[in-house]
Amino acid sequence: MRVLNVAVVLSLSVLLVSSFTQAQRIADEPMSSAITLEIPAQTLAERESTEIIVHLPMGYTSDAERTYPVVFFLHGWGSDAGSFERLGGVRALADLPDDNAMVVVSVSGETSSYMNWADGQSLWEDHLLGAVSDTVTSEFRVATRPQHRALYGVSMGGAAALRIAMSHPDKFACAAAHSAAISPIDFDEQPEWQKTGFLEMEDFADRYGDPFNPDLWKAQNPLHLALNSDPQDLRLVRYYFDVGVDDQLGFADDNAALSQSLSKQGVPHIFAIRNGRHGSAFVEANINQAMQFLSRCMSSDHQSRTSQ
Repeated sequence: MRVLNVAVVLSLSVLLVSSFTQAQRIADEPMSSAITLEIPAQTLAERESTEIIVHLPMGYTSDAERTYPVVFFLHGWGSDAGSFERLGGVRALADLPDDNAMVVVSVSGETSSYMNWADGQSLWEDHLLGAVSDTVTSEFRVATRPQHRALYGVSMGGAAALRIAMSHPDKFACAAAHSAAISPIDFDEQPEWQKTGFLEMEDFADRYGDPFNPDLWKAQNPLHLALNSDPQDLRLVRYYFDVGVDDQLGFADDNAALSQSLSKQGVPHIFAIRNGRHGSAFVEANINQAMQFLSRCMSSDHQSRTSQ
């Protein structure tokens, strides 16, 4: 765990006091609050910090002894840490019963795909699992056991949430995603427009090597992980993901393929193809489904971890 310097700790304390003061109703009843923090980015080149927004449930300040499950929310391409609130996440969080309350941490990932790049200079996954997780764990009353920690994402962040949970089943109990940006396992099997888009990315070689390393591409692909990971490890995590039947980016077929792959491995999961296209309207229409899944998953004893 990284140790924050005194200045950072003091800054966090000031932010906490300020936010908690604002999070009281006139009648002094607790309400949900959001706290924005800058996290030192030691594993990211050319960045001093990244932003997270910590959404605390109603009642967080009224019971100083209570520890909450925690969800790390990963936004889509071109969005930011404010995405969770804009997509209706705060409302969905407030709709949960108190027994299922949880903390949601919206994590800025820019357009990184939350992955460790081949260049070794942009280690976004390490940043999430290291500095971000360590700060949240040390500064807030959140659970440390994997049974009460989860990943949740949209599009780019949805694929990342599934991938990271599959790669680190010892750290998370649950993973949820909307419209996960999943591609074919073989890079050359992508639709031509998608392949062209990747190849034209300024940082494509930084991400996947120069020359291109197909093994790195596969390692970041939930489809590949679902078919090649130990089924026992995959079963340690509970999965929920949905996608629009009219997803204009073509992700419906690859999400369906992921469901088929998990079923082939005997991994229980929830998958739904729903009405809608790729975009915020689809997420807003289905965010309650994912939030309720996560709250149920983390409020249970998660027997799959102890029965295998």
